[in-house]
Amino acid sequence: MNISRSHHALVSARGLLYALGGLHDRNNATNTAECYDPRNGKWEYIPPMKTRRSKLTAVALNNEIYAIGRQDGSNHFSSVEKYNLDTKAWIDVPSMNEKK
Repeated sequence: MNISRSHHALVSARGLLYALGGLHDRNNATNTAECYDPRNGKWEYIPPMKTRRSKLTAVALNNEIYAIGRQDGSNHFSSVEKYNLDTKAWIDVPSMNEKK
C-alpha cells in the first residue's frame, strides 16, 4: 500500500483488491482508499471517501463498494457511502438505523 494503515477494510471487486480507510497512525482515521492490481503488483489511490473511517465494514455488490459505519477515531456513526466502479465516485446512501 502507499500508506501504512490499520483497522481498515479490505474488499475484492472485479479481480482487484480495495483498501478503505483505517488508521494511518494511532489516533487519526483516514478517508483514503487504494486499489491493488495483482496483474502488475501495484497499489494506486482511488478517490477518497467522503468520511474518515476506521474499523469499518466494506462490501462489494453490483459494481459498487459500500463503506459502512464505524468510527472516525473517536465518534461512532451510522453513515454509509458507496463507490461506483464505473464512474469512480463516492456517493452517500441512507444511513443504518443504529451506529455501529
